[in-house]
Amino acid sequence: MSVTDPPIPLAALGRAVLRMRQTVPAAGLGVHVRRRQGHSLEFREYRPYQRGDDIRTVDWRASSRLPRRSDLLVRSFEAEQQLTLVIVLDNRPDMRLPEAMPKLLYALWAVRALATLALGQGDEVVLARLFSGAAPAIARLRGGSGQIQARHWADAIWQDGDARSADSRASVAAQPDFADLAGVVRRLRPAGAVVVISDMLFDDPEHRFMQFARAAQRQRRSLSVLQLDSLQHETALLRREREFRLIRPGHAIDAGTQQFDESVLAAAADAVAGHLAMSRHAIHAGGLDWPLEPVTWPEPGLSGAEMLKSHFSRTFPGLPMLAGLSLGGIA
Repeated sequence: MSVTDPPIPLAALGRAVLRMRQTVPAAGLGVHVRRRQGHSLEFREYRPYQRGDDIRTVDWRASSRLPRRSDLLVRSFEAEQQLTLVIVLDNRPDMRLPEAMPKLLYALWAVRALATLALGQGDEVVLARLFSGAAPAIARLRGGSGQIQARHWADAIWQDGDARSADSRASVAAQPDFADLAGVVRRLRPAGAVVVISDMLFDDPEHRFMQFARAAQRQRRSLSVLQLDSLQHETALLRREREFRLIRPGHAIDAGTQQFDESVLAAAADAVAGHLAMSRHAIHAGGLDWPLEPVTWPEPGLSGAEMLKSHFSRTFPGLPMLAGLSLGGIA
């Protein structure tokens, strides 16, 4: 067993996604189109004959039932098309918070679950980290070995985070550099889908993520954001402890403690909301699926690890994003 193994049977996840897709409308969900029109054995629909249509597609029997003899119906068919699902993971050290219920672990479970569902449908999967790190920058998954490759990649991301934590006990590292996002863009295919898993609280002063996000929405592609929000959870922890140390990126941890102050936390919440609103506006380019409601963390409990597993099992199968990506079955 690996720590990055999703705490939910994938068969049960697939069934939940199929049930949800019967009730959740596809519009606005960054639909992952899984079929293209063509000639195959699977009938799609009748439609009126148009100039330039292949005369061999006319259904003469069905056309004979139309009121006017000049009206013709043609049969259209569908052919399977392999698509590429690109999953981009935020691997900043901040994603390892809260310590008892780290966002990074939930994100890695999501990566593994998405990859398994997509591979099960015959799609290609590309895994990429958003920031620099020791783990492989990009992993390309196909076929039966894809799930094993996904586990190795996720484990490397988790272990890289463990090593960084051990090396930075006295200070908090500044935000790492972005990974080679241009290299990820080169792997995008038309009509594909990109998923970013993050708390979306990173800085983008040189607009590198914005450029990547906008490129991901071109050529009929969709960009879905799975936002993880632990702010209220962490606020509850501070309220319980009543005092805390101030941590600033790139600086030593302050020796003294500060008393809990509701006004300070309220100002921080306002700053977070403003940052997210600006980010949403900056990356929107017509193919964005970023729900207003993120995946929020539950109130702190006695067993953080077990609570996180339970939280993933409850929240992940119900994400509308899964229906929009057409994972768990053929659309």
